[in-house]
Amino acid sequence: MNKFVLILTLLLSLFLFSCSTTVGDSCQDEADCDQGLVCDVEFPGGYCLKQNCNIYNSESCPDSAQCTYFAETEMTYCLAKCNENDDCRTNYECSSVSNNEYRVCLPKK
Repeated sequence: MNKFVLILTLLLSLFLFSCSTTVGDSCQDEADCDQGLVCDVEFPGGYCLKQNCNIYNSESCPDSAQCTYFAETEMTYCLAKCNENDDCRTNYECSSVSNNEYRVCLPKK
């Protein structure tokens, strides 16, 4: 019986871990995003992101994200890092913002 409970617990843990969302994942509301992230429904299909990150502190965003400043809104957001379009989800492309040296996943234009 104990072995069965242990195996069931392990499988449930693996399932929950694999369902974790990260910056750049689609969402419909906050409940779809990991703790500390918000769902921005202005992005097509929603976009899990972190608001008000520190562009001078790389640790203010998760490992898979980059703090990005948008001059139009004077806001910063953690967005999904990428090197090429295949790193982004469907209908998104790997783009540079302003004159930054890094690229993030943004909706295709």
